[in-house]
Amino acid sequence: MNNRSILRRPLAGLALALAIAVPAQAQTQAGVEQTSLAYARGNIDVYATAGQCVVVIDGLIDDTLIKPLNEGLQQMRRQRCTERIMVLNSAGGAPRYAYGIADFLAKQEFDTEIASGGICFSACAYVFLGGRKRMIADGGKFGVHQHSREGVCALGFSDVEERRMRTIMEKALVAPAVNRLIGIILATDCKTMNFIAREDLDAMTIVNVPSSRISAEIREAMVAREAQVFEQFRAAARGAWTRASGDRTLTVYTREVSETAPGGNPAVWGRIVFSADRPERVSGQIHRTHEMLSEVDCDRQMISLIRSVYTRDPEGEGAVVRKAGRMAGVPVRAKTPAEVFYKQACGRPLPG
Repeated sequence: MNNRSILRRPLAGLALALAIAVPAQAQTQAGVEQTSLAYARGNIDVYATAGQCVVVIDGLIDDTLIKPLNEGLQQMRRQRCTERIMVLNSAGGAPRYAYGIADFLAKQEFDTEIASGGICFSACAYVFLGGRKRMIADGGKFGVHQHSREGVCALGFSDVEERRMRTIMEKALVAPAVNRLIGIILATDCKTMNFIAREDLDAMTIVNVPSSRISAEIREAMVAREAQVFEQFRAAARGAWTRASGDRTLTVYTREVSETAPGGNPAVWGRIVFSADRPERVSGQIHRTHEMLSEVDCDRQMISLIRSVYTRDPEGEGAVVRKAGRMAGVPVRAKTPAEVFYKQACGRPLPG
């Protein structure tokens, strides 16, 4: 890897506030060097062992990602890795940053993967296509939809967007697949998501290798890191809960104290317990409880998930169905659990 920044032009316009990313701290486990870099809307983990380096993005793809990602990639460069893999778990972000990352991955011959239970939606899909060898594990989800501008679904792509999109896709896919994927994107409303079926992922060669190429040593370190993050989440969620709302379908509990999120808006712990099993939208698996830490933008009436876990039994007990990281913000709607969280975090009822 060379010394060039992955997105030199966008980086030039970033504010010094990006120093929010914590300094890298290397850890060693089973011969693997591991570094974590937090950013405003997610986390990056870099793993390195003899000959192989893996960078994991767990969060949104936006301007706050670029500086810590460059730092992580510089660490990879010093390792002189002959095999480079990027693992993605992202609900999307800004396409313009995704295009730049995808270009970089293609030039540096990275592979890309989506782990079991992982997601790669919207702008993340372009990053994934930048990989040379691309793998999606069973239970991983790849989703696309039309772009939006200022919260409104676009009717088409700008000339610049389509040119950059096609440049990425044409390096990864044959022409019929490029046109088919663009058609799927255009036909999917920006407020929904088209989860591409496994047979279509294979037919369009979006996936072109059958299994992960991550070494056993790095995989073990990744599992240990995930367990650590999960335990931190569950430990923070322990404590007093208050029943805030409920009916015969679901009951909403909140923690008594709101907290401060990285973006500066208030955050609130919530727990939704269903009276009957519910399918989790992304994984399709059955759960009883959804427990989450959400950030609320009081002025814009938006809520965004910071981290959450779905479990099979009431009150957060039983087997874990899925763990999710940072998701894109959505409007707070009346008569939903999000309205309950809004009232607690903002200290006022939802306007209107």
